[in-house]
Amino acid sequence: MKRTLLIVSALLLLTACGFRLRGSLPGLEDAKVFVEAPATEESLLLTIQESIEQTEMTLVDSADAAEVLLRIDNARLTRRTQTVGEFGRAQDYELILTVTFKLGALNQLSDQQPRSVDARREYNFDNTDLLGKAEEEALLVREMQREIAARLLRQVSYQASELKRADAR
Repeated sequence: MKRTLLIVSALLLLTACGFRLRGSLPGLEDAKVFVEAPATEESLLLTIQESIEQTEMTLVDSADAAEVLLRIDNARLTRRTQTVGEFGRAQDYELILTVTFKLGALNQLSDQQPRSVDARREYNFDNTDLLGKAEEEALLVREMQREIAARLLRQVSYQASELKRADAR
């Protein structure tokens, strides 16, 4: 009994302070969304689709059935050297993932200028642990993709609410 009371009170405290699980995106507009991307950006596309499935949004199979269309034009990963050691080897890198996209109703996309969003991460590189650092870099890229997916979904939600407001007028 005491244990149950303790768990319930802990959960109430966590929700009262605004805690939410990582990856949950509350308050997004309910919308039918179609996402398209070049075949080279399949991992980013899958990340965005998985993020949509965790929200109130509906992922549709065709652009014609969608209220909002998200078209990923390009995703570019840049790896910049931040610091160099005494022997001229890189010690720290900065990863920058830049995604260029268009967002809107199907009939609006051709008139739009592409927009972009980026995510950045820094990591220490050790030449003696190449395999471990390659795995760390891959993990950071997946994390940046999830961050960009969340940011894109917020923009999709805003776009959906704007389209619904325009239709109501």
